[in-house]
Amino acid sequence: MHLELRNLSDPSGVPTIAVSGGVDHQNAANLYEAVRKAARRPPHRVKLDLSPLEAIDSAGIATLVTLRREIEARGGSLEIVEMNEQSARMAAMLPWRREAPPPPPASPSFLERIGEGSISLATALLEV
Repeated sequence: MHLELRNLSDPSGVPTIAVSGGVDHQNAANLYEAVRKAARRPPHRVKLDLSPLEAIDSAGIATLVTLRREIEARGGSLEIVEMNEQSARMAAMLPWRREAPPPPPASPSFLERIGEGSISLATALLEV
């Protein structure tokens, strides 16, 4: 796949990289190096414009996940700011784009536990 990276910046000066073409196992290292280079300067923030992206494989997704972890470990951020339909489907696979899991079920209240205990006691007495 052909990969093209354009270095831009938003109005506040945050580096923005427009990713076009496709990201695959053959060129994911190019994306990795470009984003790492952009993230070296404080405040270690990089924005990705994926609206021109045509395709991405598992190596490209793994590269984005790795970059996010590395940049966040330095106190920075990697943000996807623009997407097309293809890149939106890809972003749904990224761990940081998923919704948080639902909270665990609530513990039974005091009254519910008394009610369950009463039912258990009544059942045990009926069996005698």
